[in-house]
Amino acid sequence: MKEKTRKILFIGMFLFFLFLAILVCFRFTEKIDLAVSSLIATFHTPWLTSIFLFITEFGYIRFLLLFLILILVWFHQERFAYLLPIHLAIVTLLNFLLKQLFARPRPEFSLITETGFSFPSGHAMVTMAFYGYLLYVVVKLVKRKWVRNSLIVLFVSIIFLVGLSRIYLGVHYVTDVLAGYSISLVYLFLVTKISFFSLEETS
Repeated sequence: MKEKTRKILFIGMFLFFLFLAILVCFRFTEKIDLAVSSLIATFHTPWLTSIFLFITEFGYIRFLLLFLILILVWFHQERFAYLLPIHLAIVTLLNFLLKQLFARPRPEFSLITETGFSFPSGHAMVTMAFYGYLLYVVVKLVKRKWVRNSLIVLFVSIIFLVGLSRIYLGVHYVTDVLAGYSISLVYLFLVTKISFFSLEETS
């Protein structure tokens, strides 16, 4: 990615997050949030709910920790495997702090029970940071085109579907998910420019 494009995306995502945060603080998003949630709720069916209950697991810490163990075992000689837990810890802490700052209640009606505040979505933040960094690793280190493209499609799909699952299950509003994605993209743009996290020297 060209440096100019990178800077534009970084600034754009940061401003987008600030924009959403301001709107949420003044409750300007309530109508659109409820409209989107209501629209998605019309698709509720037992089989689709089962699918999204499975998909949403990819964003829980318990699953990510298991995935981390597998990565550390399989790629124990690669530096990125030891950087992933750091990313996970940082973004989890950042999400906790942001939730406490905005203190937005979760949607009133949901298909599962979740605790804590709603904005920004922890699942959206964690999946974007975790699988997003894996995307960065894949682009930098995987040489076989078909393997690289397959992994890119897989990780992008997980990121999108996990966010969608949180809205479908009624535990987050669409603005919670979009804010989670955007602030984690800001994080990724920053850390991949820091020499400690960057893989430029191995590309």
